[in-house]
Amino acid sequence: MFSSARSITTRARLGVVVSAIVFTLALWYRPPFAQPVPPLASPPLASLDTNPPPPAGQTLFVPAGGDLQGAIDRARPGDVVTLQPGAAFVGNFLLPAKTGSDWIVIRSAAPDGKLPPPGSRVAPSDSAALAKIVTPNALPAIATDAAAHHFHFIGVEITTTHPALETLVRLEYRRGQDSLSQAPTDIIFDRCYIHGTAAGSVRRGIALNSARTAVIDSYLSDFHRMDGDSQAIMGWNGPGPFKIVNSYLEAAGENLLFGGLDPAVPNLVPSDIEVRGNYFNKPLTWRAGHPNYAGRSWSVGGLLALKNAQRAVIEDNVFEHAWADAENGFAVLFTVQNPNGVAPWSAVQDITFRRNIVRHSGAGLNIRGQDGNFPSQQTRRILIQDNLFKDISGVLFQIVGGTANVVIDHNTGLQSGSGIVADAAANTGFVYQNNITLHNEPATDGLAREGAVNARFPGQVFSRNVLTGANPAGYPAENFFPAAAGDIGFANPAAGDYQLTPGSPYYNGGTDGADVGVNFAAVLASTASVIDGRRNLYEAKSWRTTG
Repeated sequence: MFSSARSITTRARLGVVVSAIVFTLALWYRPPFAQPVPPLASPPLASLDTNPPPPAGQTLFVPAGGDLQGAIDRARPGDVVTLQPGAAFVGNFLLPAKTGSDWIVIRSAAPDGKLPPPGSRVAPSDSAALAKIVTPNALPAIATDAAAHHFHFIGVEITTTHPALETLVRLEYRRGQDSLSQAPTDIIFDRCYIHGTAAGSVRRGIALNSARTAVIDSYLSDFHRMDGDSQAIMGWNGPGPFKIVNSYLEAAGENLLFGGLDPAVPNLVPSDIEVRGNYFNKPLTWRAGHPNYAGRSWSVGGLLALKNAQRAVIEDNVFEHAWADAENGFAVLFTVQNPNGVAPWSAVQDITFRRNIVRHSGAGLNIRGQDGNFPSQQTRRILIQDNLFKDISGVLFQIVGGTANVVIDHNTGLQSGSGIVADAAANTGFVYQNNITLHNEPATDGLAREGAVNARFPGQVFSRNVLTGANPAGYPAENFFPAAAGDIGFANPAAGDYQLTPGSPYYNGGTDGADVGVNFAAVLASTASVIDGRRNLYEAKSWRTTG
């Protein structure tokens, strides 16, 4: 009897021990769990082949002082117009419509080895090998006639000597483009250096009001004004598709902007946009108060803005140096706009923002659901995934105006302001999961307020996020609340290494079994050559060496 009782007691104690072990393992091991599949952003429906076409016709050489416009007018599809390297062709040149579908190539006559090879970005240091097209007045250096098509520029420098200019390259029917049949199409700028001047008021590099247009391996710089917006590239009255790859984009306003002005073509939304492997930057010589400030107060905005765009993939880019000036310091803006109330079809939808680095900026990403002044379409189907936000001095994500189906997944944000700010408008279909951010707000502010998450994001998925220093009572269950950034388990944050170590509580802790936060190794690999742009000459190295 005594032996039997002791056996029962021993089994009971063993059961308690086993239960404790199981409970402890359950806390540590968080297997992936099923989540509702969020609506995915539709990708671009078309992609452009930007390989240089093989010559199919004659070569027309234009020496220094030669008649460039005459050569363009004489060239037939398949011909190559070669320009003397280093020569300046001064004037305002028009691309006419031609019969036929072969390409007309307009390029520097520099031999192979003098220009960067295809796939490598041109730089100002390559200027001696480039042929120069220079406008001496306030008119564009290059403009297009109605339905001009199949022009491929290689190794050309495009600039101005005039102190004030609206647009250097205007891809739009100059007499008023109000139908798609008038839009220029199939135009490529390949290893081109397109720039304003250090002291000049040059508003825009390329007006991208065209179809099937690409800017690749190019360098666009010194676009700025003191009294208004400026852009390296802006498109508002062309249908796309567009391809912007491995280029340096610099402007005081938005470095790249789609929308922002009323399209003259009814129901037009710039569509099918690829933005990959570019370096978006504003020089600190433009920032008042910085030790490098050069003393000119240009009107400064964000780095990338979509105000009327759909089916865009923005990935593998580096964005840096945006600050509050004419705007509020957000580096990236997805903010739908119907500027003067005549384009209610304006939309920002089906946008993928993936594997980018955003750093040294006053705020992170701003998403607006509706134009606050005039009717617009609702911003919807936005995917923000696998991005690193570093040295953000304000808000990380601002979501206002009532969005639909915004998914923010596997991002790491190191910001000094709030992680998420939202207004009273309901954002439906919101998914926020697998992110690492600093909380940086009292428990009585922002989303931590009683009921704020459910009220502003009804029916949301909000799980497996690391929110350092946050009060768990203000958030849904299945999130993580370490006291400080030092408890996250980054490999070496002092050296800029934000990979999670195997000892991190959030290693393999995401809803998909991957690490919570950004896939740091993937972002590092995809952006390794973005700053330099010499992809074919560049040995992969850490972007951390540049800041």
